[in-house]
Amino acid sequence: ASTVHLMHASSEDSNLRTQFSRLLMMFLYLLVAPLALWAWLYNRRARMWLWLFLALTWGLIGVCVLALSSLTTILNSGTAEAIRAIVLPLYILFWWSWFGLEEKRWIARAAWLLAAAASIAGVLAYAPDFGLKIVPLASLHWLSDLSSVFQAGIAVLGIFILIEGFRRDRVEALLPALPVVLSLYQAFWTKLLLAFQIPTVFFPFGFGISVADVANLLMITVIAFLSLRRFMKTQVRESLEREAMTRDLEQAQELQHRVLVPE
Repeated sequence: ASTVHLMHASSEDSNLRTQFSRLLMMFLYLLVAPLALWAWLYNRRARMWLWLFLALTWGLIGVCVLALSSLTTILNSGTAEAIRAIVLPLYILFWWSWFGLEEKRWIARAAWLLAAAASIAGVLAYAPDFGLKIVPLASLHWLSDLSSVFQAGIAVLGIFILIEGFRRDRVEALLPALPVVLSLYQAFWTKLLLAFQIPTVFFPFGFGISVADVANLLMITVIAFLSLRRFMKTQVRESLEREAMTRDLEQAQELQHRVLVPE
């Protein structure tokens, strides 16, 4: 009985260590999502905060589903893959709005079309896990590959947005480059693991952290830093504008006083 108890405890400890990064991401999503919602409610013209709030909320749902799929039999990884495919275009729309590229509407349309195609292909690839026999078993492999290609296409859209944003602000375009490239790697992680034995989960200090979680963590950190940077620049610009208006007003009052009360 003691041996069985030790094996059970060891299994629970292993699951907890593997789920460490997901618990961390849940906490981060719950912390940042309300701030993004507040920013959008404060200025509803800034649609980027709405896209960020939706991305964080959907990401939280995805992490919960992924955790449940690995710990229980209630959900499977196919559901998590479909949800993850929706998170990517939401981040793309955030950067699309952040860099003021709304006039390029084809980016938003392409992101949603690729996300829908990736979700459908991903669900069909995992159809047997749902107990469905929609497609032949021989086609499951290429459906999975097709889903990865569509997700990679969304990441390529992100790279294009950063190239466009580089012309407007180099710092704001360079900092998100690493998370976007990691999302491109994330789309092909299964193939890279099988072909080149490249790990997708690392265990620093015994706690499992996946490349996907690292990409999301970096993305949120970069967004927080750039938001603070843009806020500070806005405050400085508004302060200088107020000072200029005050000087103009004082000069106008002085000129008016000289006209009305000549020396």
